[in-house]
Amino acid sequence: MAKFTYDALGRVTKAEDENGNTTCYEYTPNGNLAKVTDALGNETFYQYDAMGHLTQSSCTGANGEEPQNTTYTWDKEGHVLSVTDPLGDVERYIYDPAGRMKAKVDKDGYETSSVMEKMDR
Repeated sequence: MAKFTYDALGRVTKAEDENGNTTCYEYTPNGNLAKVTDALGNETFYQYDAMGHLTQSSCTGANGEEPQNTTYTWDKEGHVLSVTDPLGDVERYIYDPAGRMKAKVDKDGYETSSVMEKMDR
């Protein structure tokens, strides 16, 4: 059975699985996740913009490997516009005027569209 440790604000600071493997969590002063350290010693650091949107996650191996960065861009309404993975591949997101995601464009330019159906009741 997994065990969890919490801070005074009720956030998970440590998770331990049934095999004794632990993952530790650290937070920024305003409550965003700042760092995760897994059982193997791999660390993931998180950076945010002034609005609290995640702008970068950076994973570093326990043996000091080069960081693997993923970056995120946002619009002024708080919608994620793009995600760039560690290989430099970009996924873009397109929204309708109401702010609903209407399409995702993958690294190869293929678009997956969302269909909104009007519900008559």
